[in-house]
This record gives sequence, structure tokens and C-alpha cells, in this order.
Amino acid sequence: MRPDIRDILARVSRPDRYVGGEVGSRVKDWERCDVRFCLVFPDVYEIGMSHLGLSILYHLINDRDGMVAERAFTPWADMEAALREKGMKLFSLESYRELGAFDVIGFSLASELSATNVLTTLDLAGIPLRAADRTDAHPLIIAGGPCTSNPGPMAPFFDAIVIGDGEEVTVQLAECIRDTKRDGIGRRDLLDRLGRIRGIAVQGRDGQAQGMNRAIVADLDRAPFPEKPVVAHKATQERLAVEAARGCARGCRFCQAGYIYRPVRQRSEDTATAISCAGLAATGREDFSFLSLSIGDWAPLSATLKGVHEGCPGMPINASLPSMRVESLSDAIIAELGAARAQSFTLAPEAGTERMRRFINKGNVDDDLFASVERVFSAGFSKIKLYFMVGLPTETAADIDGIVTTANRCLDIGKKYHKRPDVTVSTSTFVPKAHTPFQWDRQIGIEETLAIQRECKRRLRRPGLYYRWHDAEQSFLEGVLSRGGAELADAIEAAWRAGARFDGWDECFSLARWREAFAACGIVPETYLEARDRAAPLSWDAFGIGPDPVFLQRERDRAEELAFTPDCTSGACSQCGMCDFDAIKNRMAHVDAPDETPVAPPEQRVTSHESRVTAFRYRLHYTKADRAVFLGSLETLDAIRRGVRAAGFPLCYSEGYHPRARISAGPACPVGVESQDECADIELFEAVAPEQIVQRLQGRLPEGMAVCAAALLPEGAPSIADAIEAVRYEVSGLPVVIDVAGACAAFAQAPSVLAVRIRKGKRREVDIKPLIAELAVRPDGVVGVAVRNQTPALRMGEILTAVFGLNDEALRHVRVRKVAVEWCDTRAE
Repeated sequence: MRPDIRDILARVSRPDRYVGGEVGSRVKDWERCDVRFCLVFPDVYEIGMSHLGLSILYHLINDRDGMVAERAFTPWADMEAALREKGMKLFSLESYRELGAFDVIGFSLASELSATNVLTTLDLAGIPLRAADRTDAHPLIIAGGPCTSNPGPMAPFFDAIVIGDGEEVTVQLAECIRDTKRDGIGRRDLLDRLGRIRGIAVQGRDGQAQGMNRAIVADLDRAPFPEKPVVAHKATQERLAVEAARGCARGCRFCQAGYIYRPVRQRSEDTATAISCAGLAATGREDFSFLSLSIGDWAPLSATLKGVHEGCPGMPINASLPSMRVESLSDAIIAELGAARAQSFTLAPEAGTERMRRFINKGNVDDDLFASVERVFSAGFSKIKLYFMVGLPTETAADIDGIVTTANRCLDIGKKYHKRPDVTVSTSTFVPKAHTPFQWDRQIGIEETLAIQRECKRRLRRPGLYYRWHDAEQSFLEGVLSRGGAELADAIEAAWRAGARFDGWDECFSLARWREAFAACGIVPETYLEARDRAAPLSWDAFGIGPDPVFLQRERDRAEELAFTPDCTSGACSQCGMCDFDAIKNRMAHVDAPDETPVAPPEQRVTSHESRVTAFRYRLHYTKADRAVFLGSLETLDAIRRGVRAAGFPLCYSEGYHPRARISAGPACPVGVESQDECADIELFEAVAPEQIVQRLQGRLPEGMAVCAAALLPEGAPSIADAIEAVRYEVSGLPVVIDVAGACAAFAQAPSVLAVRIRKGKRREVDIKPLIAELAVRPDGVVGVAVRNQTPALRMGEILTAVFGLNDEALRHVRVRKVAVEWCDTRAE
């Protein structure tokens, strides 16, 4: 790790966001690659690493010779400030190269509220914000993702925009850049070439958009998908995600994704099962999920869940699903979810009354919902989440009443099966998105949203009912940015220059800042939420992204009639214009005749812990260096658990609905501290040669972590916490103005030494003298410190401050290294 990066990571609160080195990450020979991508997700690491599209493109590019893809994320405020203070450019996770060194920087735009994060990333990379200001010396800046369905507001910041599916376009784009570099032509000629690729929109020489019409993957079974995805140090979704289907033909009239991703393309049972089993084996994940806009419509769902459980025997594997249409839930699906019953189950009624559900083309009635809730609670789930929208066109007070009534009825059902069931109601404000039948409708304002939220808060107060809502002001801004054109770019930049960052985060968002930016640019944001003239062209019509506007207008009329438009995958074509009926058409997964064999719940398929009473406990000794020193204790323990599973060892778990791996760790090594002697105990159901543990864990832990020894502990050996007597450190790099030897001597002679300890915001003084077994300076100036093992652990920063009088700034420049663990006499080697 570069010293300047090590220094800057010591200054921030979450350094694990910026270190890389994860299992599954790819570092390729830079010089042997003709085309170099940096894939950027404009949010923090743990959110970006939960984004499946980023993972697909990362492996798609890196699987090709002569191409490399690395990753970067928008740094949090403390990291941004540290980079600016040091005058450093934003760097990639794999090679720590500055983003300006890449040929292409590709942004995944998943949310309108990440707009200012794009500008933060570009500015920290030293790249002009506007495409018009860039030269041949700058990387090509490209955007893709669902927010490009209306490219206008962000278009001035990008050289090119990928419209539609990114897999095939990315390869063509890379080949075009390679050829352009070979031919030695400039940026303008490159853009002209890119504009001829279907699915890439650029600004032509005449200032008009060219290269429109979306790119599409015709057959999902043939589409690339990572079987060995990067295992994030920390992610908001700690599970393996497998895309089961793309597109939806249900025709929910509010759902932008359901229209722009048509037609439906489903993966087969065999392909999905193979991808899932390979991914679980490679990552050591315990949880997986099948993703789809309407997962209940994927006919092989139950069979594939069963196949994954059977393909990963001997280990707890938990399945979870995205929110489901209430009428698509079956007993077979619930049976396959296994240990996920300790979590909550999510259903999406969307609206509180049958009238409103007909209006939005949801084909279910109240009885469907309550039957599904009955299934969920009776199967062992004690928590249910219900998603609703408020502010839909034609909404009345009766529709809000329906949300309250529905929630109460669901709780009553839960009380039949559980003493304390939980029903959480979540509401979001309807945003009339482009390419939907409601794209002409108005969006309710902030005060209207707040009034509805107050009513729901007032009426959803029964014990067991919980209410969550999306911020009204954030929904307002989302509506403005999703319905505007290029004229909004000035306001986006003005808000960014005024300090707008991470607008999707409640603690960072400020509507006042945005209102000032809109006013400075002469924009009245409320006008963007008003109803549109259905006869007038819309700014996004020209890009050839969504369905035929005539079809959308017809669907809007049918909504007024409360007419239901059936799913075209099993009925007549709805004439939406998204298929060519040759390559681009609905592709449904084939389903064999159902297996009538009774299916045992997944937790019963894993050999019972009660029948496998013999457990073998091993003590692992490992090192943490380089990138791994910035992983916290929880991230380190998670990495060990996943590594042991990925190596195929039969790890012991606790009993119950939510089994936990039997792994325990020694005293946590402070973040940023290198260690030559870390330890952890693992319990296995089978005896394994210790050298096999060391060998098979190689390459299955993050870069910088390495198991160097393993030992089988005798029966009855003390726990790792009881077996450790002290931890020994070496400290170097103390300020030269400090009399190190004198301070050590003073410590030895003092009857007590007080240190300030701050825990959970509370400050108190403790005597650290009895907790230090040894403190002495060597002839080379290195200080040896032995800290007795106790709880709570004494932090090295507390010791160095008390003994040497160091402040926070001085502590950042001191190097601490953990060199050994000292064991009690009763230890098992």
C-alpha cells in the first residue's frame, strides 16, 4: 500500500471502504491491457457493492484479454476532506491508480439523488465536470443504469450515455476505444464512432443527440454472469444475488422498470441453479437471493430454491426474496426459505384498496393478500413488511383508510400464530416516471405528502404495528430530477458547489440548499411536478428507450376505466412496441412437471447438529498486513467465516432458526495496526489435518490476511479468551521531541498512571498501570508494550496518550505493530 494512502486512511472513520483487496477482486497487468475501465458507483462502498449491475460489468470486462476494470466509489465527507487537504486525487481500489489514468470512467446511475455524487467523484479525480470542457487528455466519461431512462438532467456531464442493457454495449464500446487508440484519432472522432453503436447516445457535431435506441440482451441464459463475484468487506446486502429474470410484463402502471426493461427474459432453472451453487461455493456466503421485478412469475422459483439447497449440502443456506406480488406466494416457496424465517417477509400490496389496485393494474384482491399473510405467519415468520405508495393519481381518503385497515387485519392474522407479531408498513411517495402510463400525471407536493404521513403515524400506533416512510422532501427532489431536461444541469452543479452531497442520505440532505440552487438558475422546481399535456412532446421521447407513447396513452385511459391489462407472457400481445418478435421477445423459463416428492424444510436437510455431537476445535494463527490492517474486527471475523465455508470445511453452527457459525476470535487488533499473530478458534464437525486448513484457506481471505498455522485443541481446552494472558506490541515513529526512555522510566516508577477512556460517549479515567505487563524502550528506539488481556480491552491510543502525552494528530504518525500473543500455562498449542 502506498504510504500516502496508508496515512490518509488512518484519518477516516471507515477505511475499509477504500482498501480493496477483497476475495474475488481482480488485479490485471496494467501494461498488457489496451482498454482500461474504472467502474464508479456514485455512493459509498457498501451500497455500491450491493449493486448487481456493477458486479456483472466488472467481471465481463476482466474476463477479456486486453481489458481491465477496476472500481471506485464516492468517498464519504471525511475522506473527501482528507483527499482535498492532502492534494490527492481519487484512486481505484485495485491498483490505487488515479481515476484520470483510465481510458473510461463508467458511472452506474441507480438513483436521481446521486447526481451531485457524480460531480464530487469527477472533481476529486481532477476531471472537468462538463463534457464540453474535456480534451483528448481526459478519460471518456460514460453513464448507464436506470436513471439514464431520462438522460437530460445529467447529459451535459457525460461524454456518452448507455441506454438499455450494458453487457453487449460494453464490449463493443471497449473494442471501439481500442481501435481508436490504435488509429490515433481524437476524442471527437471517437464519439462519432460510438454514436454508431446501438445503445450509446452521444452529442453530435451539430449539438443534437445521436446514436439512440436501447441496447438489449435477447437471451439471459447466454448473458455473462459472475460465478465468483467480489466478496465485499461490508455491504448493505450481505448475500449472493442472482438475477433470475429481467423485465416484467405485469404492466403496473406506475412502474418504470416494468416498462423500460421489457420484454421478459428469464433464466432457466439449470442455469440459475448452477450460477447460485458456484457463487455460494466461491464466496462462502450463507445467504442468497433471486432477483427479478416480479420473482413470483418465475415458474422455476420453487424448484430452483430446492436445487440450490440440495447442491450445497451440509451447510446452512438461507434464501431470501425481493418483495412479492401477494397472489404469487405459495407454500412451496415458503418451505424453501428455511432459516430466513427468523427475518421478515416482504409483500407489496402497493395500494390500500381494490379500486386503486385496479387503477394501477395490480391483479389482486384483498383475499389474495390476506391468504398470503396467513401463509407467511403460519410458516414461522413473525415479521411482515408491507409496501404501499401514496399520492397515486385519483387517490382519496378511502385509499389511505385502506392502508390502515389492511395493516390491522394483517396484525390480527399474525396474532393467531405468534404472541408478538410485527407488521411494518412502509410508504413511499408516487413519482410519475418517464416511459410509464402515468408520466403525464402530477406528483403531490411536500405538504400533501406530510399530511398523509401524519395521518398514517396517528392511526398506525397499535402495539405490533410500525410505520416507516420515505422523506417527503427527498421525494420532491427525485420528482424534479426525474422529469426535467438538460436545463437542470446548472442547478445540479450549483447545488453541488453549495455543498450538496449524498442527497439520498437523511443526515446529508438539505432541500434548502437545492432551493437556493434552483432560484439562482431561475428554475421553479414545483413546475416539474405538475401534470403534463398529453399532446405535447416530452423531453425523453426522442431517445427510443421506452414503450410506444400511443400504447402508454391507451394504458392511461384504461386506468380511468379501472380496466385490467393482462400479462402478455401468457396472453395476447399488448402492443407496447418493445419486441421485434424475432430476437427481442419474451423468453420464459421452461418448467418440467412438478416433483411430487414431499420436500423437507431446508434446515432439516442439513445434518442435524444434535446427531453430530462431536465437534473438533481448531486454533488458527494468521497475520494481518497491508490492506487488511484497515479491516475492523467484525469484518475480519466475517472474512474468516466465509473463507472456511468457501474452503469446504464442515463448520459447526448453533441451533435454532438463525444458526450462527461457531467461531471465536482473540483480542481485536486495532484498525490500522499490523499484526504478526492474530488468532481465532473454529469448530468443525469433522477432523481435518491442520496443514490442510492452512493450505485450503490460501486465496480465500482478503489480501493481507494469511493463515500461517492451525492446531487441533484437546477436549476441554480453555476458550481463546481465557487462554490469552497478554498481547505484545511494538511502537515506533514516536516524535523525536519526546524523551521516550524517560517516559518509560517514569511509568515504571509511578504507583498509578491514569488514562482517559471514552466508551459510548462517556468519559472516565482508569488506572492502566496494573494492565501493562511490560513497557520498555529497546536500543533501536522501538518501544515494547505488553498489555494484559482483559475486558474491555485497553486501546493502544489510550496507552500512548497517557504515557507519552500524544495528541490525535501525533497518534496518526506512530506505527504500532502487534507482534505476539502470550498464552497462559494452560494453553493448547
